[in-house]
Amino acid sequence: MTANYFKSYFKNEVYIGFFNSKNQISDRIRYYYPTRFLNLRKDPFKLKRVIFSIVVLLQKLLRIDRLKNSNYKIKKGSNWFSIKKKYIANILEFDDSIFMYSFLADELYIQTILGDFEDSIDNKDGNCRYIDWDRGRPYVFTEKDARELSNLINTKYSFARKVNNANIPRKIFQDL
Repeated sequence: MTANYFKSYFKNEVYIGFFNSKNQISDRIRYYYPTRFLNLRKDPFKLKRVIFSIVVLLQKLLRIDRLKNSNYKIKKGSNWFSIKKKYIANILEFDDSIFMYSFLADELYIQTILGDFEDSIDNKDGNCRYIDWDRGRPYVFTEKDARELSNLINTKYSFARKVNNANIPRKIFQDL
């Protein structure tokens, strides 16, 4: 987005992005996860994943349920979002201890806290990020993608992910 378009666009409400998830997203918080101690990304033999699964299975057998006495409506979405400052107090005042020792809570945190606003906020454009999951995990845009990205200027996307080369934004905006 150009600077003027950006300022005008964000005079609207917030852009959080809520995903309808069919899997048990509440299980990410329901049990205690040893993620601080087990880096699952660096696990070539999948041993840490086995330990992780055993820990969760034991908690299920012991009927551990961190959500048992709560009224949380667990929501899921992207960990990237744009909000107006009037919503910051809701986030800061929220007792976020339920997210401690959870699994992938960055995709649940904001949506759960602001979930009551889901129907009242402008959510039509999701989180305003252009992310290509089809060509990568996510795809890293290169200079050859400059035309594709320039076609998205002043649309519902305020950011592109992932762009690792500083020449790409220069090339995209050079003719404006």
